[in-house]
Amino acid sequence: MCLSDVLRKHVLSNMELQQYLTACYWADKLVCLERYRSEDVLLYAKALYYSRQYHRAIALIQNCKELKQSLVCRYFIAQCYYACSEYKKALEFLEQSDCNSTDFNSNVTSLVAGSLSKQLCISTDCQNAVNDDSTKQSNTVSDSLISGFSTEQLHSSIALLKGKLYELMENRSLATQFYKEALLLDVTCYEAFEKLVHFQSISSEEESALLTELNFTDHVNPLMSKLAEFLYKDKLNKNSVSETRYLVNLTH
Repeated sequence: MCLSDVLRKHVLSNMELQQYLTACYWADKLVCLERYRSEDVLLYAKALYYSRQYHRAIALIQNCKELKQSLVCRYFIAQCYYACSEYKKALEFLEQSDCNSTDFNSNVTSLVAGSLSKQLCISTDCQNAVNDDSTKQSNTVSDSLISGFSTEQLHSSIALLKGKLYELMENRSLATQFYKEALLLDVTCYEAFEKLVHFQSISSEEESALLTELNFTDHVNPLMSKLAEFLYKDKLNKNSVSETRYLVNLTH
């Protein structure tokens, strides 16, 4: 095992033990040794993020040309801005990304008037467009940056973050749109589901419509999608029963 591998393993073990400052120190040495290898720079940035050094993490990523072209890293930078309560900067950064192309903007508009099934088609088109754009960027960053999650989960996470940002800006309409987008891209995104059901206080009819329109069958993991469908339906049924009991008590 070479020195770089030893350092990388040591950084990861310290992050697992929540020793983030120690992880940052050795990640810095690793990055210098490997001459700013993309994967190691991102690892260092994550250590900085967990140690709450958000602006240092942002600067580190932005100083690396290859990483600046990665959707993973643009999302990471937006998360850093979100963590230090710079919500407008986070949103502006996401809006500048390839994910927010003309097709994606038209998708947002369609979310207001269109059905969820139509939105799913547009979302898929948007995702394919983003993937094409990423390919055209000469594959400047290796696919190893996307590890432990799918492309769908990444786009879902971006939509979820946009929803949270708009919620903080008290724009409930756009927040709802992006929560729906997140759930359509990944039906297992429970946070988006929870936001739609409770934050937006949708009616029982809207809850049923939401479940009907969600595409559980095409999820990457059939077992996860079946479990999500069962749990979501169970949760909504319990909410409906509680609401009925509350109304009955009011009339007596």
